[in-house]
Amino acid sequence: MGRRGSDLAARFRRALDSAETERMRREAEGQQRLAEGRQERERLFDDLTSLGEAMGHVAVQRHDGGVTFRFSDRFLHFEPMGEGDRVRVTFDGIGEDEHRLYQESGLGNRWVWSLRRRGREDRLPLFDAGLEELLVLTLKLPHPNEIETHVVPGPTLDDAVPARQVEYQPPKEEADPPEPDDTLSDERKRTL
Repeated sequence: MGRRGSDLAARFRRALDSAETERMRREAEGQQRLAEGRQERERLFDDLTSLGEAMGHVAVQRHDGGVTFRFSDRFLHFEPMGEGDRVRVTFDGIGEDEHRLYQESGLGNRWVWSLRRRGREDRLPLFDAGLEELLVLTLKLPHPNEIETHVVPGPTLDDAVPARQVEYQPPKEEADPPEPDDTLSDERKRTL
């Protein structure tokens, strides 16, 4: 005969084993998400570095602590924040505002720039308008949409094919209608 409560102990053991298996699965999934987030963050840093290099005029440096843009006497720094995909954004004159980047799952894991100030949060998709606004705000770069472009006119078809020279000729004066000719037949005179 078994001990009293052995059935209860077996049920608890199964429940605890199941809970431990579930906890380990969730922990492994969490670690996987963190690793994927770190990879995405590294790709973001690579993209930001490439952007800065392609812009010219802006010094960009990629390092273990993130990416730093410099223009004139101003800087914009992107640094890892925590273990996952979060990025802290710092720059000259940041004050008490909190700027960060993260991937928004509701937008298909697109990067979002978030600005928190005085209990309010504003967000912009990073590669739509957010990065442009961030560069203008922090580095005081001229807004690319507001720069007046000066187009130097190039050669046109008129330059390649000279126009035909036409001399001015005044319009000819119209003569008075001819007087009826008496030599016409009477029948013809009636039709006129």
